[in-house]
Amino acid sequence: EIKRGVADVMSDTSPAGLARSIEIDNLMLKYEGMDRRLAEQIATEINPRKKADIIAMVEQTIEMGNKGMSGDDIIQTFKNTPRTKQANGGLSYLMGM
Repeated sequence: EIKRGVADVMSDTSPAGLARSIEIDNLMLKYEGMDRRLAEQIATEINPRKKADIIAMVEQTIEMGNKGMSGDDIIQTFKNTPRTKQANGGLSYLMGM
C-alpha cells in the first residue's frame, strides 16, 4: 500500500498532483478505514457542493456504525431517505420538468 502511494505521488509531481495526493492521504487518515478509491473520487470531485455532500454521507455512515447499525441497516436508511426535490424554474420548463 505504501509503495503504491509513493508511486502515485511520483507519477504526478506537479503542484496540483501533490495537493491531490495530500488530500487523498488526509481523507484516509481522517476517516479510518476509507477505501483509497473512494478517497480518490472525493479528492478529484470538482463540484464543491457534491464533494461536501459525499463527505457528509461518509461522516453519517461512520456515526451510524458507531451507534451499532449494521452495514445493511445503514444502506437501507440511505435508500429510504427521501431526496430533496430539485428546483424548478429558469429554463427547466423547456426540458419538461
